[in-house]
Amino acid sequence: MRAVAKVEPGVCGFDSVVTADVEDFTGNARVSIQTSCPNLAALGGSLEVGVMDIVQNGCGSDFFRRMVQVMPAMHCPCAVMNALIGAVKVAAGLALPKDIRIVFTKE
Repeated sequence: MRAVAKVEPGVCGFDSVVTADVEDFTGNARVSIQTSCPNLAALGGSLEVGVMDIVQNGCGSDFFRRMVQVMPAMHCPCAVMNALIGAVKVAAGLALPKDIRIVFTKE
């Protein structure tokens, strides 16, 4: 199954598209990230991600740790990180596709 997440991350302006392909939820997901973000570009355009590692370990997963290594501390958590983990879960049939929306105001 395939899941696609289109991300408008906010003030950085680095819109991104995450695509996750999963054949078996116990295996790996093939993930591609299309982005102009120089930090995320350091991960490469295509990755193999352990589905169960993400499901069982979330922010402690090997993949999340790799992302944190390329992201400056002030940008963590990046919206693309959340989208990637969500896309893998949806593609694996372990989550339903539902948009997330955060609205910021300054008061």
